[in-house]
Amino acid sequence: IGGATLTVLEIAAPAADENAAHGPLPGPPPSAPAPASATAPRRRRWASSLALSVAAHAAALVVLVIALPEPPPREPPAVLTADLAEPEMRIPEEDEEPLPPPRPEDPPEPERPDLPVPPLPVDPDLGRVRFPDPPPEPDPAPPPSKPEPPPPEPVRPTPPPEPARKPPIGLGSDAPHVPATSFGKDGAKAANAKASELLAAEPDGAAALATARSGAKGGAAVWVVAGDYDHAEVVLHGLGIEHAVVRKDDLERREIPRALRVLVYNCTGKALDDDAQARVSAWVAEGGTLLSTDWGIERLLAKGFPGKLAPLTHAGRPVMTPDETVEVRADGDDALLRGVPRNGATCRWWLEDTSLPFTAAEGADVRVLVSSDDLLRRHGAPAVAAVFPWGRGRVVHLLGHVYQREGNLRGAVLVQRIVVNLVADALRK
Repeated sequence: IGGATLTVLEIAAPAADENAAHGPLPGPPPSAPAPASATAPRRRRWASSLALSVAAHAAALVVLVIALPEPPPREPPAVLTADLAEPEMRIPEEDEEPLPPPRPEDPPEPERPDLPVPPLPVDPDLGRVRFPDPPPEPDPAPPPSKPEPPPPEPVRPTPPPEPARKPPIGLGSDAPHVPATSFGKDGAKAANAKASELLAAEPDGAAALATARSGAKGGAAVWVVAGDYDHAEVVLHGLGIEHAVVRKDDLERREIPRALRVLVYNCTGKALDDDAQARVSAWVAEGGTLLSTDWGIERLLAKGFPGKLAPLTHAGRPVMTPDETVEVRADGDDALLRGVPRNGATCRWWLEDTSLPFTAAEGADVRVLVSSDDLLRRHGAPAVAAVFPWGRGRVVHLLGHVYQREGNLRGAVLVQRIVVNLVADALRK
């Protein structure tokens, strides 16, 4: 039991009655029976030995059960099933449908021939098989770089909305009799003379011209500072307005006479000294009228009349135009625009090489008289002609020249009519 061994200590002889039942034991004849007094102690010894043996084995069994380790859990035996019996042959009954014939077994798959294995190269120096080096792993492709955002497009100033047109001022304000005939530099002299004739032929223009001529008689009321590039004196001469031509040095050496009513400062590369600029500024404040052209914005107005107009700059440098013409239009109902061509064919205005576009200071009392969308698109500032008050007088500035060297007749008439209106209004006071 549990690996224990049972040892038989003694086997007692069977009793007399047992022997009698089974017959005599083989062997020599038994001797004379022992007396009853001797048999009884032997049976008691046998019973006692048997009891001790049973007790000892029981104690050993208990010790073994306690000391033995718990056996590992036994896995359930795998059940192997095999259908070894032959299929039972069964005869169908008469009314039973016969079984379908057995399906033919699938044909055995044909054996595939062994593919030839190329021999492995043997390194002759080492005498052993040389396995080919594995192909190099390709470098991991770098992650796609984020495309750079396109550079922002430069912000272009949008042209200001065109103001509502008011009824034309004066007769012939649309100048229907002025053609849009173009001219070049070789025909500038004839074109400016023709523009003066067209202006005088218009009734309202003729009236303004008559006022200017009568007030300027004698030449003391109108001065023209000789310039290097513009020649407004040629235009005044063609219009029949008397004037005096002075040099820049004359303004720097002498006081401005009280009889002077209009000062035209031609485009020049020479700037007035500070004292002369201060005298001109004071003269305008007392009621004078100043007309400057092109480079006058830098040579006279920027310092003599601060806080009004300034040259247009980009990255700290002044913006300059090429030799070009731009399409222009008259804006507003200022008296200086009386009778100028407004409707009909296009007015074109000439700008010399290195003309200086200008802007008005923020908050300045400046009115734009003539503007150009072409100028705005090309250079960033639309103003072509502007006016601002200064004390009891006023200042008018023109981009480009009074003497138009290129463009068309409508543009030349537009420039000359502004000059005539300016002189007539100044001499009428």
